[in-house]
Amino acid sequence: MKIGILCAAVINCGTCGGIDENLDIFHTVIATKSFYHDVNEDNFTDFHPWLSGPEFPSDEGFVKAARAVEESGKADNLYFGLVVSGERFIVHDERQNIIDRFHPLAVDMETAAAAHTCYVNDIPFLAVRTVTDTGKRAGLCEFEANCDKASDIAAEVTRLIIGEYAETMK
Repeated sequence: MKIGILCAAVINCGTCGGIDENLDIFHTVIATKSFYHDVNEDNFTDFHPWLSGPEFPSDEGFVKAARAVEESGKADNLYFGLVVSGERFIVHDERQNIIDRFHPLAVDMETAAAAHTCYVNDIPFLAVRTVTDTGKRAGLCEFEANCDKASDIAAEVTRLIIGEYAETMK
């Protein structure tokens, strides 16, 4: 039995840790691509030959809609670039290694896995992640203090992107 596509697209919205020094609490990152920071790259190319590596581009139409939101002035502090994901919260001594290897804007625990799943299934994907903590304001206390507001901001930016995207479909 063949199962059809259960969704037409995925937008992963939520929170992240800011890695780039230009990011501050409540800035929002639009992932133009996603990458695993803690997976052996050979696992992708050796065992999944259709993959060129653990980097997954975001859907161009969604990124274009996000740039239109930025240009319209409807949302402030939008940043476009790489989000890397791993299986645990990043502690201070791990930050520099991730910066040196990948030069990401942000880090989280979900984006690369969701992007990977969408990529393999040919489903358009975008991640919208709002910063809860940074290198200067790090730790679980910062995350917990800022999580609700950051989630609300990410949800609003996502709503705006969907609105822009829908306009292009008319």
